[in-house]
Amino acid sequence: MLDVLGLGPELVEAYGVAVGRVVWPRAELVDAVARSTSLTADQAAASVAGLLAADVLREAEGEAGGIRVVPPALALRARLVMCRTELVENQQRLEHADAMLAGLQDRWSEARDSQAARVMEHISGIDVLRGRLEQMAAGTLRETLSLLPAHVLTPESIESSRALDAETLGRGVAVRTVVVESAMRRPATAGYLRWLSEQGAEIRTVAALPLRLVVSDRVMAILPIDAESPRDGALVVRAAGLLTALVALFETIWRGAKPIDVPRPPEPVELDDVGTAILRILATGATDESVSRQLGLSVRTVRRAISGLMGQLGASSRFELGLKLGARGWTVDELPGPDRP
Repeated sequence: MLDVLGLGPELVEAYGVAVGRVVWPRAELVDAVARSTSLTADQAAASVAGLLAADVLREAEGEAGGIRVVPPALALRARLVMCRTELVENQQRLEHADAMLAGLQDRWSEARDSQAARVMEHISGIDVLRGRLEQMAAGTLRETLSLLPAHVLTPESIESSRALDAETLGRGVAVRTVVVESAMRRPATAGYLRWLSEQGAEIRTVAALPLRLVVSDRVMAILPIDAESPRDGALVVRAAGLLTALVALFETIWRGAKPIDVPRPPEPVELDDVGTAILRILATGATDESVSRQLGLSVRTVRRAISGLMGQLGASSRFELGLKLGARGWTVDELPGPDRP
């Protein structure tokens, strides 16, 4: 264990041989070290020189070429004292480091708790939830993604959402929402969703949804703590990893959802007097030739006019032309012309 006092393994081996005598002839000591240890002759000679340099061996004053072994208690005492001093200093440094470590751990714990509060927040109460949803909507700049598993929206919920939705869409925010199919069978809820679609939102339906979710600009989300127990409150999430998973969930559901069927008002159609007259005569079951004779037009002109009317109303046959007219609510006497809407 003398290496603790600053003597390396080779010096320790050589010193173990040297202390067997008080005075050595140098050559004899080197030879004894080489014979009694694992060291080669060169290593033995180097080790003897190292012990002289460490002042545990000294040149013998009364004998030429002799080497005197300094008493170990004297030679190594100073080294032992030095090591003990270093040990005390190291112990003090360790205690100081331990105190610093405790302080750093406390700071880290505070930062962790603060970060947790920033990335995830628990809210409860319907009024608090609505207020937070309104804040989120007001701060959304690009996109809102939402899953809406409710089968029925209350009149209060619909009324409070309309103005906010209109303002959000009016700012150019892209809105994508997935609802359950059964919601479209509830008149008030379906009416609100169709209105939302008409305002520019994209609405799709699926048979069932796992939870309610609203994501703002992919940097914040609100979802229930327990989808089966809304009274437990909701979480406001800002953690990037969790948001990535929530957005991925939404996109997966979105790809499998069906767009809602929103009836669109027909394109305005204006018929001239000839077109109106042709349709009125055709409604009586007349042939093209009969229409031609009654209006004084060639059969080719009548057929060209009929073809134009079919194209204008998007009909592929004369039968479908009649259906298109009926779908617009026009009777024979109410066909639009230049002076009718």
